[in-house]
Amino acid sequence: MIRGYSKNQVIGMNFPREQYTFPTGNGNFNGTLAMKMWSDKQGLICYFDTDNNEKFKLCVWFSNNDDKSYRPKQSTVDISYLEIGTKCIITYENKNGKTVWLDVDVSSKQKELQKEHYPCPIDCLTCSNSQSEEAVNEGEDDKLYCVLKEEYVNETDYCDDYN
Repeated sequence: MIRGYSKNQVIGMNFPREQYTFPTGNGNFNGTLAMKMWSDKQGLICYFDTDNNEKFKLCVWFSNNDDKSYRPKQSTVDISYLEIGTKCIITYENKNGKTVWLDVDVSSKQKELQKEHYPCPIDCLTCSNSQSEEAVNEGEDDKLYCVLKEEYVNETDYCDDYN
């Protein structure tokens, strides 16, 4: 399972990021998760194709509380474990000029799949406490940064404390 792609990976896939906008106002929509991309600031940008043929993006931020996950404000669903292609009902609001992702509703099947992966990650690549950072120079590999260890790690490393 890919929890999110780096910006370089998304560009390499020719995914049309520029076609997606943040929804305005307050409301909800039915949509399909089309892409997940790690942001530069411990966030995950999610791109949705709505049932009304609109293209929206929303962000979730790493939560350093007890569950250590990427989830909307009022949700228990860790978005980083949702598969691309997942059908969702999204609730959002506009607060001080910014779109805030409040909640996500997914099928019970998808919730069961998420339980298989959370909260005990197998390795640093699948752990919600690590994030991919883009390579600085062309030809270099992207780096994986662990928030808990506060250092760069290998994809196959793991923490005894969390396994």
